[in-house]
Amino acid sequence: METQLQAYLHYLTTEKHLAQNSLVSYERDLKHYFAFLKEKEITDLEQVQKAHVQQFLRKLQEDKRATSSIMRMLSSIKNFHLYLQLQQITTHNPASSIEMAKLAPKVPEYLTIEEVNQLLQLPDTKSLRGVRDRAILELLYATGLRVSECIALKVENVHLDLAYLEFEGKGQKVRILPLGSECVKWLRKYLYHVRPSLMNHQENQILFLTQQGKAFTRQGLWKNIKQYVAQSGIQKVVTPQTLRHSLAIHLLQNGADLASVQELLGHVDLSTTQMYVQATKRRLSESYQQFFPRA
Repeated sequence: METQLQAYLHYLTTEKHLAQNSLVSYERDLKHYFAFLKEKEITDLEQVQKAHVQQFLRKLQEDKRATSSIMRMLSSIKNFHLYLQLQQITTHNPASSIEMAKLAPKVPEYLTIEEVNQLLQLPDTKSLRGVRDRAILELLYATGLRVSECIALKVENVHLDLAYLEFEGKGQKVRILPLGSECVKWLRKYLYHVRPSLMNHQENQILFLTQQGKAFTRQGLWKNIKQYVAQSGIQKVVTPQTLRHSLAIHLLQNGADLASVQELLGHVDLSTTQMYVQATKRRLSESYQQFFPRA
């Protein structure tokens, strides 16, 4: 099984151009799956049946795994078995008819518009670092970028005069995203008044630079953002994805259609975007219960 796994990871790297984070996730999920199959004394992937996959999913539920984790694992298993079938390593995909819809996605945690505004205004914009951090926060909220996409941006990707961002996103897909006026304002301040000072006479085309004039790591940027979350006093679990989730939900709450949000976030599958609809329905229900006089 290890041989097939390594061949599959090579395929995802060379053919699908998946990011390193995605590859790590696939490998972790499939090794967990293989351990279960080994417990069942299955050593040949041709022996795997639909019932085995269902047993594995039930075990995850019994272990109190989050619904989102189970859905991700099922997706990993489906795609892996499909690859084996297409490569004629096996003759069937035992997971193909297992419906993910039966495992409802967890409604993502998000910030209200007031909480977002509170967070964006925390950096001290009298300092170089503060202007840079304000620009980063404004960009993450305005575009819904993943942190990995944000740290990979180059100066040439930003077109301030026309207020848009053009870059190569997940899966090497070129994406063009509009920029709001506040985002443009802070990016302009950062690019013309702060970034030259951070370069330290070094040639570096990466858009956002650390105090040492280098590119951020994913963990480094998130550590930076967490400091502002702590200062804000926001009593929610805020993750690197929270501003992305917040943008999607705010757009839907204000009338944006699902397909537009899908394109903005770079989702390949519309079903991924649909989880945000649940949050807007929940908010509508809460508002109805609170304000309708006969609720």
